[in-house]
Amino acid sequence: MNQPVAKVFVPFGGGAQSVSLDGLTLENADDHVSLYGRLEIREDQAGLEAARHLKAQMEAIIAVLEARSDLPPVVSEGFQTHPVKNPFG
Repeated sequence: MNQPVAKVFVPFGGGAQSVSLDGLTLENADDHVSLYGRLEIREDQAGLEAARHLKAQMEAIIAVLEARSDLPPVVSEGFQTHPVKNPFG
C-alpha cells in the first residue's frame, strides 16, 4: 500500500482538485465531491494512518456541508438525459 497523502482539500470549491489515498480518489467539483477507487485499511500502522487521513477528508466535507444554512433537502442527481431511439432495434 502506498503511503497516503496528508493533504486535505477544500470541498465544493476551488475548481477541479483531487487527493488520493492509496487507490481511493476524492475529486472535487463546485457542486459535489466524488469518491472512487479502492482503499484497503489493514490492522497495522499504515492502515491506521490511512483511516486517519480518510477521516480528515470526510470531516472537511462534513464541516462545509454543516456550515451551509441554505442546504437543500435534495439536489438533482447526475446528468439529465432523455430517451433515445435504439439505432440497432
